[in-house]
Amino acid sequence: MTMRACTLRRSAPTLFPVPERPPAVASNLYEVRNADAFLWLAQAEPDSVHAVVTDPPYGLVEYTPDQLEKMKNGKGGLWRIPPAFDGCQRSPLPRFTVLTDKDKEALRTFFARLAVPANGA
Repeated sequence: MTMRACTLRRSAPTLFPVPERPPAVASNLYEVRNADAFLWLAQAEPDSVHAVVTDPPYGLVEYTPDQLEKMKNGKGGLWRIPPAFDGCQRSPLPRFTVLTDKDKEALRTFFARLAVPANGA
């Protein structure tokens, strides 16, 4: 597997390698896209998409700029550095977090952008 560093839209450069993936995989039953769902849907032909399955915004809190800065500094925040294993230093991992009401509202807002009423209105 080849790895590359990437930059996420509207955020700081990632600190972890991201595997290279093809932009699309298709069969006669489905098509899998490796793209920003909002950007891809904006350019899709009207009424051409039957369903969208997307990863939720994992790390809603952990990947905010202030938490990434704390991880980079190695102090505070939600990130922890696991112990080294076999002489190799492991990458930081986020701690389990409990979402606040504000965080849950951010999730609702995220998914509302993808929702289309059943009648297509």
